[in-house]
Amino acid sequence: HRRHSQPYASHRPRDFAACCQASKAWWRRCSEPRYQGWTAKEWQDWIAEPAGASWCENKRYEADWIVDWMIRHWGMELLRGGVLDVSGEPGFLAAALLAKGISVTVVDPTWGVTGKAHWSNDCMASARGTGAKLSAFSRDFDERFLVDHPEMWQLSVVVSLYGDEATIPALAFAADAGKPSAIVPCNECAHFFPDHNKTYEGYCEALLEDAWWRGGYFQLVFMEGVPFSRALLVQGPKGFRA
Repeated sequence: HRRHSQPYASHRPRDFAACCQASKAWWRRCSEPRYQGWTAKEWQDWIAEPAGASWCENKRYEADWIVDWMIRHWGMELLRGGVLDVSGEPGFLAAALLAKGISVTVVDPTWGVTGKAHWSNDCMASARGTGAKLSAFSRDFDERFLVDHPEMWQLSVVVSLYGDEATIPALAFAADAGKPSAIVPCNECAHFFPDHNKTYEGYCEALLEDAWWRGGYFQLVFMEGVPFSRALLVQGPKGFRA
């Protein structure tokens, strides 16, 4: 047998250890939770760049637009009864509500862990001096959660922006409870688009039909001048017409 220039045992552990370290690092990257395809660290790094910061600022602009719309059409008295924000990470809408003195309860299993922190979604800073309060639950919004937290039924308004899997539960809750609601369906979630009309418009129409079937009275409002989706599914107080 051909001999190694050094005894095999003398260099194998060093090589083997290096392989193990590389394997562990690779496995950590693969097993680390991802949010819309990126790890928390990747989101954090991107948001620190100009493009990421601009995305955050546009998201806050969108949230401010929706809050201002609800105030104009429904009034502060209704909103001060408390807003339920379903799938509200990373907090753009919650921060916009708090800045107006409106208390908000966020329900999202990824709350505070996605790496998307930015001044535009800093809820504590937004609430400072307003008297508004933030409550957050790192839970899925489902029947079990509502059993555990019946106080959710006491909140006045239901909102959900780009809630993905939580969109239908939020819409169903609002329809069943007859609560004013504002929901922006995810415009990039093609896997939710219905087979008979695989477009974003088809998805919005399917959600409206589902809400009507449940006894809701949602309408489609066009959000003019916002940088992302223009579709806002709205259920106002009884008698409201957009």
